Amino acid sequence: MGQNWRDHRDTEPDHHSPLPLESPPECLVCGALLSMESSTCDVCGSPVSPDQIVFGDEKQNLGPWFASGVFDTPKPSLWRRGAATLIDLGVILLITSFIGGSLIFIIGAKGFGLLCMLIVAAYYILPYSSSGQTIGKKWLHIRVVTVDGSPLSLLHGILRFLGHITSAMPLMFGYLWAIWDRDRQAWHDKLAGTIVIPEDYKFVPLVDSGMARAQTRKWVAITVAVAASTVLIIARLTT
Repeated sequence: MGQNWRDHRDTEPDHHSPLPLESPPECLVCGALLSMESSTCDVCGSPVSPDQIVFGDEKQNLGPWFASGVFDTPKPSLWRRGAATLIDLGVILLITSFIGGSLIFIIGAKGFGLLCMLIVAAYYILPYSSSGQTIGKKWLHIRVVTVDGSPLSLLHGILRFLGHITSAMPLMFGYLWAIWDRDRQAWHDKLAGTIVIPEDYKFVPLVDSGMARAQTRKWVAITVAVAASTVLIIARLTT
């Protein structure tokens, strides 16, 4: 095992060596403590890159966000996010009632259902692909940004919208996940590679695009597994 982090606490930093540690580095996969010269985690065997050795106040600046809550940013309260969601649901209800109410006799019940689905999809996908703010988020001064600082795209919007559906499937568990997640990310945030921050906060990305893509791939697999399991359970219970 390599030299322990405690042996470096009192060393003098220079231009070629890291800053003294205030807390031991952690594995970004399993959270176990790492030694200073480890090439792999002693617990889970995951490879350790130099960027995973974190030093003092720099701890929040390194590593993938899903491991230990690396985003050193103010995060809106869950009550605020919940209130924004309720506002959005109210706006969607008004839109579907206004548009659908005048067309239901023309397009029929099935057509009305399809129209409602399209309205809901457009309501979420379009702002999550551009400004990061639905009407509810705009009113409560919060917004969605990507974790790697890249511009929001149509793919982000689609993934976040599909993630909302998956978050609701297992008894809203995907939404409740944000309660104990250190970065306040629900499943749809993790799937799309996004995070919710105050509207006027200048977000500094702390992960690169490679880490963001890896996390998206991981949560795509989780989303497919959850959706398939939920469908199978419902099918079993209804037959």
